[in-house]
Amino acid sequence: LVFVLHGFTQTAQAIMDVSAFNAVADTGNFIVVYPNGVGNAWNTNSGMTGGSTANDIGFIAALTDTMFSRYGIDTTRVYSCGFSAGGYMSHRLACESPRCYAAVASVAGTMSAGAYTACNPSCPTPVVQIHGTADGIVSYNGGAGGVSVDDVMAKWTAVDVCPATPTVTALPNTNMFDNSTVESSSY
Repeated sequence: LVFVLHGFTQTAQAIMDVSAFNAVADTGNFIVVYPNGVGNAWNTNSGMTGGSTANDIGFIAALTDTMFSRYGIDTTRVYSCGFSAGGYMSHRLACESPRCYAAVASVAGTMSAGAYTACNPSCPTPVVQIHGTADGIVSYNGGAGGVSVDDVMAKWTAVDVCPATPTVTALPNTNMFDNSTVESSSY
């Protein structure tokens, strides 16, 4: 079971259309769920204006229970990924849910300061963090109530008992005209 969580002001339909996870789920033989946060927001524990105060951890847990009762999903293979606020929420699920997530991934989202402080996972969780250093909305270096990508990775390397220093690999530059390069840091 893979939850795909939309960004702030987005919808489940929008993230479904943009992510194309349905085709991946069909070929990978898994179930994908695109929940809608209350008011197109998630409770990322940020206190952000317009953010949700709903019990989203309980909401996702109830969705997991529903998927188990209806489809017999393997509860040891539940994943969450999200874009922006959906990435914040994926981190929060892994940190605060009594369930163990098989892995979480965040694209252009970090953790709110409140979620970072409250992060006490019940089990180690593999994490994928995808973020641009020039992101003008969710800064790579933190700020506006969010912590930096480096702080998020330091939190997870401590929780998951990984080496603090990553192995960094430059990935092929497939577009010479976009003024960007990509590197992978593995812990």
